[in-house]
Amino acid sequence: MTVSRVYEFAKAHNMSSKAVLELAKKNGIEFNSHMSSMTEGQTQELERLLRQPKAAPAEKAASKPKQDKPAPKAKPEAKQSNKPADN
Repeated sequence: MTVSRVYEFAKAHNMSSKAVLELAKKNGIEFNSHMSSMTEGQTQELERLLRQPKAAPAEKAASKPKQDKPAPKAKPEAKQSNKPADN
C-alpha cells in the first residue's frame, strides 16, 4: 500500500490526521501539516507503531498512584437581611 500524504495515511487507518501527527512527533518523525508527504520508511515506521500492543500506555497509567481528592468544603448559606425595603 502506497501512501503519499499524512491525511491519506490517517484515512487508510481510520485515524484523524491530528492523531497521526501526534504519534509521529512522539516518535521523532516531524511533519509540518496533514498535507506533508511521507516517505516509504516513515509510512512503515508508523504502521509498526500502530501494530504494537496497546499495553504500554495502560502500564504507564497504572503506575501512577491514585490520589484521593479532598472533600469539597460546604459553602456558607447567604444571610438574609431582615431590613424593610425603603420605598
